Amino acid sequence: MCILQEKWDVCARRWPDAVRPELVLVDEVQTVSEAGRGAVLEAVLTRAKRGRPRLVAVCGCAQNAADLAAWLGPDARHHS
Repeated sequence: MCILQEKWDVCARRWPDAVRPELVLVDEVQTVSEAGRGAVLEAVLTRAKRGRPRLVAVCGCAQNAADLAAWLGPDARHHS
């Protein structure tokens, strides 16, 4: 499934048992710290992490890569 974070948020709230991905690919994950869409992305990722999927987070630049990796999970690694 390829879906925008706002749509995923709506689907996960409406049908919580139906949205259980095994792999989550997030482009521009650095936007999690931005006002507006960042809050939605944070909520979506927090909900998705409960199911312990494989998580691939991609970003062009991240000022706080170590903090972001720590928040994403215990096995998170960041590469440049």
